[in-house]
Amino acid sequence: MPDRGPTAADAIVATLLANGVDTVFALPGEENLPMVSALRRAGLPMIVCRHEQHAGFMAVTNARLTGRPAVCLATLGPGALNLATPLAQAQLIGAPVLALTGQKPARGNDEGSFQMLDVVGSARPIIASAESVTDPDAAAVTVARALATAIRPPGAAVLVEIPEDVASSPVAAAATVAVDRFHPVADSRAIAAVVDRVGRAARPLILAGRGSVSGATSTALTTLTEQTGLSVLATQMGKGAISEMNPRSLRSLGIHRLDHAHLALKEADLVLAVGYRPSEHPPLSWQQDFNLPVIHLADEPADREPGYEPELEVVGDLATTLCRLAEADLAVDTDWTDEARRHIEKLLTDESGPDDSMDPLDVVRLMAVRQQAGDVVALDNGVYKIWFARHYPAIEPTSLILDNATASMGAGLASATEAARLGFRATAVVGDGGLLMNIGDLETAVRLGVDLVIVVVRDDAYGFIAWHQDEQNRARHGVRFGNPDLVGLAESFGCAGRRVTSADELGVALDQARSTAGVTMIDCPIDYRINEQL
Repeated sequence: MPDRGPTAADAIVATLLANGVDTVFALPGEENLPMVSALRRAGLPMIVCRHEQHAGFMAVTNARLTGRPAVCLATLGPGALNLATPLAQAQLIGAPVLALTGQKPARGNDEGSFQMLDVVGSARPIIASAESVTDPDAAAVTVARALATAIRPPGAAVLVEIPEDVASSPVAAAATVAVDRFHPVADSRAIAAVVDRVGRAARPLILAGRGSVSGATSTALTTLTEQTGLSVLATQMGKGAISEMNPRSLRSLGIHRLDHAHLALKEADLVLAVGYRPSEHPPLSWQQDFNLPVIHLADEPADREPGYEPELEVVGDLATTLCRLAEADLAVDTDWTDEARRHIEKLLTDESGPDDSMDPLDVVRLMAVRQQAGDVVALDNGVYKIWFARHYPAIEPTSLILDNATASMGAGLASATEAARLGFRATAVVGDGGLLMNIGDLETAVRLGVDLVIVVVRDDAYGFIAWHQDEQNRARHGVRFGNPDLVGLAESFGCAGRRVTSADELGVALDQARSTAGVTMIDCPIDYRINEQL
């Protein structure tokens, strides 16, 4: 179809540009070709991926690292459904992501029910909003409304379906509808109530969740700890909210059971949950043995469930709330948290695995000593994630990207690729199970020309599941698989490939990879016997 304009698709793209969207992660299809053409006309870059799930995960990472709404584009039916997992992830972690999906023409559909699925209906239970555009002149405002929902704190996933004929229809003008919103702040009485309650506690501490890792909130949280002496225990997704090298850091929760970091909770008598959602770390995993009183501080009301029933909720712009608390006349005893930190650090330092093989703790420590400001380590999902959460000392809010909400496999390569594209020094740590799920998008990383290191912790099995079978005294079944030659596979994509057999070799390979342009994949056999210590 020759280019004509402006169309509803042009109006949608203009709306994206007006709201700060600078990239669209996409797969083309018949039913979204009007959108593809509109992106070309407007000069809005489109990153073509090899699987919609990968495109969605790249969009989620873009939103996490930039704080701006990110957009993914797919066609109808199976293409749109492939976005379900990353959209669910975005919704659960509070990342502003908009999915634009195609659909058969609303009028003059001569293919009937072929590929027709109720994408909007399937999306509504798992994301904040989903709707279909039926009026071309309403296309821009529909997308603007979706973006407004997506950026509402703490962030959400939304979907807009655009039938092919609607997208191609002419409109009066390529409207630019920008969303400019000021977030409400908490009532002064709520701030006073927090100050009073903390003042009456002997051993209060902060539990920092995913909502505390944005730039402004992280800065405000760090200032609060400096002004008051409050110490911070992070969830997996709250790592880096304050630097874990900061003496006020109590490191982070790792596994969903009692762990080293729970020593601080054992002594505490009040928890200030900052930017925390139960979906990111089960409340009963840190509450069932303590039943601590909780104050909820966040951009949104608390999601209450067993183990998380706050006695006080302070809802409003979180960075502002923390700044106001830092300015209050508030000081707490630090002796007990200083002792807890020393104890936690000693336990972590003393932990070690067998000397005759390479285990995930070896990988974590080799990467930790090489960590610099501006580094991003992006994890897929496997038992190695627990070792990183437990031991990797995140020094910035962006230091460690992981997902403990959907905890879905297949995201690590996408997250690291997008981090590298945004200019971070990025390393992906992925299991051999997760890597092969979206291996086609290794080509995407190569095509984008990013500098990226991929460490594949290979055990030729679904190791997390095998570990659980062992724990439950079950025979291992259904967890073993074969792998291709990973070095040869990397080279076939135009990447450098390395194979290591020891921690010393891995250290050398990491140094070489970090100093080499392009993508390097390191095949790293892993021994999970150390999991017994979990």
